Amino acid sequence: MSKLFKGASSTEKAALTKLLNSNVHPKELFGTLRLGAGAAKLDDNPELLQWFRLAAAYRKKNGDQALPDLEIYFMLLRQHQSKDVTSLLQSLKNTPGLKKLGTSMENSLSGSWMKQNLKLETDPTALFNMLRLKEAGKKLDETPVFHQWLKYVDSYRTMKGDHWFSDVEMLDLFRKTMPEENVVTLLHLLRQTPRMKNHADAMQRFLFLESKSSHQLMLNVWLKAGERPEKVYQILRLKNTYMDGFANNAMIIQWLRYTKLFREKTPGHAFSGEQTVRFLQKERPLQSDWEFATLFQVLKETPDLKRQAENMQVYLFRSWTKRDFDPKIVASMLAIPHPVSVVLLPKNDPRHLAWEAFTLYFAKHKGGEAMLKKVQASFANENPRGALAATMKSK
Repeated sequence: MSKLFKGASSTEKAALTKLLNSNVHPKELFGTLRLGAGAAKLDDNPELLQWFRLAAAYRKKNGDQALPDLEIYFMLLRQHQSKDVTSLLQSLKNTPGLKKLGTSMENSLSGSWMKQNLKLETDPTALFNMLRLKEAGKKLDETPVFHQWLKYVDSYRTMKGDHWFSDVEMLDLFRKTMPEENVVTLLHLLRQTPRMKNHADAMQRFLFLESKSSHQLMLNVWLKAGERPEKVYQILRLKNTYMDGFANNAMIIQWLRYTKLFREKTPGHAFSGEQTVRFLQKERPLQSDWEFATLFQVLKETPDLKRQAENMQVYLFRSWTKRDFDPKIVASMLAIPHPVSVVLLPKNDPRHLAWEAFTLYFAKHKGGEAMLKKVQASFANENPRGALAATMKSK
């Protein structure tokens, strides 16, 4: 035991021996004396140095598992930066009486556990708990043990298949480890981790679908990282999402909110309403302009997207008038695949409302103020057929 106290003064040795005989757990003492609040350097923090001497003596008396290496590591990580803790462990190896503790902790952080656990096919969730990674909290990404665990998960999936440890299960672990704000940040960081990009994107999408409170957090993280709207579209896998005037358009609504934020932050690289429509047309070649017009009509009901949706709809209307489409033609096309004119549909049907918006646009740009007033009066009197007749008189 005297070797552990090598370098300590006689007064310090007496105090350490007394604490050791009292059976006070070093973890309790660490919190009570707020040892983590001081410097992460042994030369500048004599109290922390003596605590390490006590920890080493306690382990010698009660066994290493009475105060495991990783428990000590995460106690330090909660108070200090990862790089400072790494330097601290190196200094332990150079401190008389603490070399064994420093070497043991470095070995626990080296990833030496991976090979044996792969041989045993240890479940990643069980290993996550064994490695006490939950104790890292919001600093999970800072610890080398976590990145070793990610490599283990990749090897485990390669060996057994992704379904043995899914992205949903991994996301669940993260959500139990840290606040949602930190989960969102972590998932974005994982996109930069080798072989994790697709998994990170999938987890972002799962979180987006499951948690409304994550939406703004995620938009902010993407915006801070400078992600272009096209990339966010890919992350959310909107190409495979059904969207029209009758679908659940929560995902497209959040994406459009992001394009708006992106446009406000980077005016020199604006993603305008016209650019948005052209992008959607390119990404969804099987979706017709008629379906888009109805979708934009529904999106106009979302207050913060009303102007944006109107601009996108007007872009379509402008292209239709250039191709000599009139309200009668559009009334038939908006109803596809049903053989009916949308003029006959209920006035609150989004297809009817999209037609009404086009008819007003057509009247204004093709017939002038006189025609526009007649059309407006017909709609006000709930007479859509009259509005259609008024526009067709100019033909």
